[in-house]
Amino acid sequence: MWDMIPAAGGEAIVRLRRRLVEDPYSAQQTRGDWSSPDELPIPGAFWAPAGTTETEDAMRSQVTGLRDVFGPHGMDILPMDRVRFPDDPSTVWEVDGEVQRWKNPFSGDPMGSVARARKVSG
Repeated sequence: MWDMIPAAGGEAIVRLRRRLVEDPYSAQQTRGDWSSPDELPIPGAFWAPAGTTETEDAMRSQVTGLRDVFGPHGMDILPMDRVRFPDDPSTVWEVDGEVQRWKNPFSGDPMGSVARARKVSG
């Protein structure tokens, strides 16, 4: 089903993930920094606005934007990842929480996934 749905503007949403590096103290594999993350385009994924909130106090104003990312059932996005959207590729959004996956309630076939992305300004 998902291969029939084009991404917005024909461009894919891109998932960013920190690369695995060896910890110099324990020699175990751990996630590195965000200086050169792995990038994975997610064909067929698309997004929808999920709202914004604004918080103000005496020192500053902060706006949080939310988007829902919809994709195939096996979409490779984890809670610690980040994403870029085709409408604003210079802005990076953080994945907020676990990816939710659903199945067809009648057949049990895998249907899709949804992840929440968050961007905080201010």
